[in-house]
Amino acid sequence: MDLDEHPLFQDSVSDGSYNPYDAFYHVLQVLRLDLVPDFVMGIRRRLMSPDSSSPNLSYSFRRARVQHPPIYGGFHVLFPIVFDDGEKWLLKIPGCGDPDVFDDGDAARMQAEVWVMKEIKRHTGIPVPEVFAYATDFEILGCPFILMQFIEGEPLSNVWWDEDEGESVLAQRRTRALQELARASVQLSRWTFSEGGLVVANERDGLLRMTSQRCHDNAPAFEKEDNEQDPEILDDAFYESGVFTNVQSFFLHHIERRLAEPNLVAMQRGNLLLAKMMLNWFFAFTETEARFESSHPDFDHQNILVSGTNGSLHGILDWDGVAAAPRVLGCLRYPSFLTRDWDPAMHEYGEVDEEGESLVAGPPDSPEMLQHYPSIYVESIGEVTRHQYADDPYVEAIAQAAMKTTKQSLLVEALYIAAREPMCTAEIIQKFVQEMGEIENASRSVDDDEQRDEEEKEFAHDSNLPDVNITTNITEGALETARIDSGLKIDVMTNDAVNSADSANEPLQTDVEMMDVDRDNPANGESAEDRAFEDEEKLDYYTIVMALAEGRSEPGMELRLKAAFERLLENL
Repeated sequence: MDLDEHPLFQDSVSDGSYNPYDAFYHVLQVLRLDLVPDFVMGIRRRLMSPDSSSPNLSYSFRRARVQHPPIYGGFHVLFPIVFDDGEKWLLKIPGCGDPDVFDDGDAARMQAEVWVMKEIKRHTGIPVPEVFAYATDFEILGCPFILMQFIEGEPLSNVWWDEDEGESVLAQRRTRALQELARASVQLSRWTFSEGGLVVANERDGLLRMTSQRCHDNAPAFEKEDNEQDPEILDDAFYESGVFTNVQSFFLHHIERRLAEPNLVAMQRGNLLLAKMMLNWFFAFTETEARFESSHPDFDHQNILVSGTNGSLHGILDWDGVAAAPRVLGCLRYPSFLTRDWDPAMHEYGEVDEEGESLVAGPPDSPEMLQHYPSIYVESIGEVTRHQYADDPYVEAIAQAAMKTTKQSLLVEALYIAAREPMCTAEIIQKFVQEMGEIENASRSVDDDEQRDEEEKEFAHDSNLPDVNITTNITEGALETARIDSGLKIDVMTNDAVNSADSANEPLQTDVEMMDVDRDNPANGESAEDRAFEDEEKLDYYTIVMALAEGRSEPGMELRLKAAFERLLENL
């Protein structure tokens, strides 16, 4: 049957309306759906009797069918397969599975995805799909595929924002989901690597190696939508990243690549330079572990399946693109839906249009929720770590280090997104400047309050001293010191000095009076640098970014930013 005659595509073909499967048209042209039922029946029989020693073995199933419509994602189309005994599998087809497009890099990604799911299934209790078969060639079904277990459950997004449930029920489900995600994350964090990049496994001998990772270059990728047949634009939509031997280069590679673009405008350059400065400050201020670990490529609610009744974890899906990343971006990082407010392009809480409709794509989390639930996740990371390392004498130190890594991932992942995603860079950097400005202002207020307290204590002490009236005749050139029982020391001027002051029409001041004058002076006890700091304006995003872009940033401003960034880290 010609693909255009398949029932799956009748709506698109008949009325010309958009069909979501049009994006996978080319790979579906080569996929042999007609071969799938017999193929999966054979695979299941072999799994049930791998030695083929029982040819007359009866099976509880007699046929399988491909269920329509399929499930579509951003880069894959997935066909549920139902056996007549109720067993359910899933056939995952990559959108790039067309023979004219699929290459060695795509094959390596698929092998990495299969390897990590098998390893997780073999060594942990984390719910991931079991892999039954896969191919990176075109011999079996006409295109590459992964045949795996179908996991029942609700996407976490449906449960997290279930409008039919009360807040107390939602809070219980959310909390349980986060606790079980934390348990899975701590288990995964035990796998470490000495290099960062795409993990490629040889299943025959178990050997692992790192290779470069293919990353989407989003600017050309957007252009590709209108130029699908242009191979040059298609090639430019990706770039290779890695292999990395140190953690810092993992982040800076993406920034340096963008800074080298010939037509980079000033604002973009300034944003990237500030992102680079903040990443370097992060590594200067923290004891970042020089190791890499497996990192889910899209740790977000759509790839997390839970129970619709209690929020228990049913599965973590879509490991396509899994790689070895720095620990702070690894398994212990926050799930992306807990850090939405640090990517303002994706989260504009409270923004509405002229008709009062929300401008946010998807249900927004309030600022209160984005404070509350991340703290639950961090505490859960600590509790699970303490349980896992209960016999280690340094268990509490290990738990605190794990929780600190999770907290720090908030800032580091935001900077990583800013480095990689041109559409998000400006708003993320502006968010950082805003947060650092608020931290700086809060710090000034604290310093002012402490200084005011000290001045009030000093004033209270001076107010308890007895009033002093001194009348004395001192011979010319003589200087005496009068001592009061209270211990106050007063220098008494000579008559000549008094006459000199009178002739200049200047009031005579004792040391006691000088103290009162100093008390009223806002610069009392401050250095010139302190006074200058107080006189400075608030941190301004545009001014800072343009100064960096034009190479006229002053050391004083960079010091202010560095100090504010350090406080931002301390306040996590």
